[in-house]
Amino acid sequence: MISAPKIKSLIVSKNVLMFHINQFSAKQLKVNEQKKASFDFEAVETPSLLDVMKYGNQMKKSAVIGQLEIEHLKVTLPILKGVNSSNLLAGAATMREDQQMGKGNYPLVGHHMRDEDLLFGPLLKLKKQDKIKITNKEQVFTYEVTDINTIDESRIDVIQETADARLTLITCDLPTATTNRFMVTAKLVKQSKVMNEEFKQEETDLQTEEMLADNQILLLVFVLIFVFLILSYFLYKRS
Repeated sequence: MISAPKIKSLIVSKNVLMFHINQFSAKQLKVNEQKKASFDFEAVETPSLLDVMKYGNQMKKSAVIGQLEIEHLKVTLPILKGVNSSNLLAGAATMREDQQMGKGNYPLVGHHMRDEDLLFGPLLKLKKQDKIKITNKEQVFTYEVTDINTIDESRIDVIQETADARLTLITCDLPTATTNRFMVTAKLVKQSKVMNEEFKQEETDLQTEEMLADNQILLLVFVLIFVFLILSYFLYKRS
């Protein structure tokens, strides 16, 4: 029980790394974008350790269509098409079948977990005029935060299409069960082509982070097994 939060954090961190944009070409992301997706809004609940372990094995690379980045908060998350338990444990999930990067309203939803550095937890540190980027590896769209609000979970109107180009980010206002949602709205301020060299340094950093995540998971599993054996031995001696 004590180790459960740490195990959850390590597994989710590993999921995020596995679906990093450097694993895909711009062509693959474009093909993924054309695929149909499901939108199960009931899946937007705080996941348990069992949920993380169960749905973590059901993730599909075919769901990845881009990347979300908030540089000053050190947030880099894959964007996955469709809302389901698996996608929400790997990054930011799109909320409409017809949404397009850089056009109209582009809503994304993500989990707010107890580890505030994971997934959409860092969003609560955003301020007006902060910059947020999304990319499909062909274009980079830069948005500037204009509004930060707490809304009721029933407000589905905030994800509908708009005439202006905006980014809408939504997560729970608390890392526990809640009926409120924390919402960030940002306007499109810049669009530019992706340079070939733009992701090269990230690839090296990604490999290092993946190795670190693997080592941490293995170490934690080893410690848990060791503790289990020690406890089993003492229980056996007492019986």
